[in-house]
Amino acid sequence: MAAAGPQRPSCVRKGDKNGCHGREGSAVRILGISAFCHDSAAALVEDGRIVAAAQEERFTRKKHDSAFPEHAAAFCLRHAGTDLNGIDGVAFCGKPFL
Repeated sequence: MAAAGPQRPSCVRKGDKNGCHGREGSAVRILGISAFCHDSAAALVEDGRIVAAAQEERFTRKKHDSAFPEHAAAFCLRHAGTDLNGIDGVAFCGKPFL
């Protein structure tokens, strides 16, 4: 039985030194968005760890704000020290009938 090698994210190919999308030593970053239902929010996950998360109502001061979480997403990106170019994917959770 062959020894198992180190685990790699699915976007890293064997022999690829630069990791995902050619960024050397980069982590996989996913921006999560929940919108158009009560309590819109955003979260940024890096290699499975929550780096930042915020509810839109904290910025708009509207209780149960259901708008697209523009301010919360911007906060998450700013907190992580990146912009949309540094994001590998976006996950969206919203009303299932949209």
